[in-house]
Amino acid sequence: MKKYLMAIGIVALASIPLHLLLYNHNSKTSSATQDAYKKLKAEREKQLKEYDATVSMLTDSIATLNEQLTYSESKLTEIKNKRNEKTLRINKLTTDELSRAITNNYKERIID
Repeated sequence: MKKYLMAIGIVALASIPLHLLLYNHNSKTSSATQDAYKKLKAEREKQLKEYDATVSMLTDSIATLNEQLTYSESKLTEIKNKRNEKTLRINKLTTDELSRAITNNYKERIID
């Protein structure tokens, strides 16, 4: 019986350094895994910030382009209205009045 107890004691004492060695190895592996995870997380957060900045810049550009488009559309509407007014005025003229208007227009241009 003493031999068995002695053998169990020796195995227990021999297993302690082995256990400590394996525990430290797992700890190092776990630490390396955590470091890799933290590095990857930092890279992803950096990319996310870059993407957010790009989206913000593009949103501002879209807003500016929408303003320009609205302004251009209002100017186009204004030009169309003036053209329609002139067309209506010309359509109201008789042939004689139209001939005189054209003649006067050319006379003014020749004098200038």
